[in-house]
This record gives sequence, C-alpha cells and structure tokens, in this order.
Amino acid sequence: RRPVLRALAAAAMPPLARLAAGAASGAAAAIAVDDCIVASSCPEAGSDGGALGLLQTSRARHGQAAPGRGPLRGALDALSCATHPTMCGPPFNCWDPPVSPEETDRMRDVRVATEDGHPNYRSWCTDPSWENAAAKYCIAQPDLVKNAHAIYQRMAERNYLDNEASYCFLEGHCARTDVTPSTTVQEMEGLCDKVYGRERWANVKFADDPTPGLATGFTNRTSTSYWGLLACAMGNWHCDVVYCQETYCKMPEFVAKFGHFLQDAGQS
Repeated sequence: RRPVLRALAAAAMPPLARLAAGAASGAAAAIAVDDCIVASSCPEAGSDGGALGLLQTSRARHGQAAPGRGPLRGALDALSCATHPTMCGPPFNCWDPPVSPEETDRMRDVRVATEDGHPNYRSWCTDPSWENAAAKYCIAQPDLVKNAHAIYQRMAERNYLDNEASYCFLEGHCARTDVTPSTTVQEMEGLCDKVYGRERWANVKFADDPTPGLATGFTNRTSTSYWGLLACAMGNWHCDVVYCQETYCKMPEFVAKFGHFLQDAGQS
C-alpha cells in the first residue's frame, strides 16, 4: 500500500550490513545474513517480498546466537550511524543495539507496537532508506507538510498512487478535521484509540496483512484498516492524514476515482 508501510512490507530492502559497502567485502558478506532483516533482501530468500515475507529468515535462524559485536561489527554499526544519523539516534536507536531476530519475529508474529501498547519506532529500522522522509519529517523532526510531499514524490516514482489514494478515501482521512500539521504523536495515540480502539492497533502484527503484494487500488476497508492500524503501531497515522489531505484528497483525478468511498460511508 501506502506511504511508508506498503513499501516497508513489499519492497526489497537492503540488509543493514550492506549499508557498510565500503567495508572489507569478504567480512561484510560473512555477516550479511545475520544483519538481514527483510526476507526479500536476504541471501537465502526469494524475491517475492511482501509483509508475510518480512523477518522470515530470522525465523529460520531462531535460536541461534546473535552476531558478536567485535571490531568489524562495531565499525559497521558506526558507518551505519554515520550514513543514517536520524535512524541512529532517538527515538529509533536502530543500532543500539541492532534489531535482533527476536525483535523482528515479535513484530511479525505477536505485535508491532511496544509491549506496553505504544508506537514502536524501532519498526522503522527495517528500512533506513525512509530516513529522509517519514522517519525524519513525521517522527524525529516533525514537519508533516514536508513529509507529505516527500512521501508523495516517492510513491509517484514507485507507481503506488492508486494504492495510496484509495487508502486515503476508504479510511476517511480526506474528511477528518481532528488532525492538523501540528498534531503530535501523543495526540495521535488518542485519535487511534477513538478510531480503532487501543486493543486493535496495539496488537496488530505484520503477519496480519490481508493483501500481500501490490494492488492498483483498494476497494474496501478489509485491506485499508490494516494499514491504518499499522500506522498507529508505527507512530505515523497522523502523518498519513496530513499526507492524504495535502495530496490525493484535493487532486481531481483521485477524487473522481475514489471519492465515492466517502459518500458510501456518509462522510462526504
């Protein structure tokens, strides 16, 4: 689907070790599998990707010892932090410590949100390429309008616009008046509680994805509500609303194609 989330779930993403491409290639290759987070990017994985493929290889390695933090491991972490400073620091802390197979298994099979029912920012560590879009401008240094246009450009380049637009209209984001560019993550949690209920969004997991693979546009909320729940669990639901309202909700071609979803829900 979706701004961040469909790309996180379906696009092939580089293992963290490969961010250290300048390191000694043989040694880097030796730890590439242990650093791999998304199945579609792992050496032993297929190429189909998808949310149900997320973290698959960590499942295969479950029970193995985590990679050691020797000199090379530390150098790779430092290079990753130098390359992705936003993802290195709070609230993500992607390399302190590195995301473990146990963490990624939990996000797939148990819940994405934290154990105490709040957004889990380490879920963004599965794809540091979002650093200069949603990770930075939605969460770390909020500028929700800038974020909206950065995400739109990225989705246009990937030909995901129908997915995005249909999500916006089906989830009612185009009719919302309780989210503004100054809405905070804390306020978002209350809105997610109101729209979905804390029990639902705090327990959604990647394996719940009802639509593996990309579509040309959603037709019902069976699919889109999952992405709304996941946005709450990852801490970017309020940014989704602003993203929708800054783009698709006021673009005639998407209003003509998907605006009827608002009417069908009595929200127009």
